[in-house]
Amino acid sequence: MTLFSQVALSENLLVPLAVVWLLCFGGLLEASRARARAWWGLALGAATIALFAVHGRMIVAVALTVAALALLVARRRLPALPAFLSVAVIAAGYVGVRFLNDFLISRNYGGHQPDEVGEQNQAWATSTVCSR
Repeated sequence: MTLFSQVALSENLLVPLAVVWLLCFGGLLEASRARARAWWGLALGAATIALFAVHGRMIVAVALTVAALALLVARRRLPALPAFLSVAVIAAGYVGVRFLNDFLISRNYGGHQPDEVGEQNQAWATSTVCSR
């Protein structure tokens, strides 16, 4: 459950945010000054967590961003500071998104969060068992 899930706005906001996320990644890699890299790192973290806030399935973007930043720092293609700033924004934003999600669920769904993955797995297991 996220801020805009179950609403058409979620899908409408997802594509522009994905473009912003990619632009921030490119800006971070292309920045030549330390200060510019720091700002691009902050922007990348904000864009990443915004993707997750809009659509919960974009947790993949969070994992991909953190893994890519770790790899870039390990290979010395990126200084540690902008990567740290990006991950810090993602971590702080994740906590905020979870609080927002819990609030929305308690107000709109009576405290019950639908488990889409669990329901799908159960449907597959049931269809597999029934087909034998």
